[in-house]
Amino acid sequence: MEPRENPRRHLVLLISLLLLFVVSPFAATLRFGVVVLNELYVAVLIARLVGLHIVPGIDSKSRDKS
Repeated sequence: MEPRENPRRHLVLLISLLLLFVVSPFAATLRFGVVVLNELYVAVLIARLVGLHIVPGIDSKSRDKS
């Protein structure tokens, strides 16, 4: 079994989810709080896609082939 390229990708997902839950109540009361929350949701989505290797071309193997 070969080791994973980036062992921290799941940690990034966990941190982004934690940040989303902590910041959401405070951001919702701001004037542009919905915009801030949408940006956090996008960050969580990107972290999820990278963590699960759904986005092609992110890992080092595909970078080396091109």
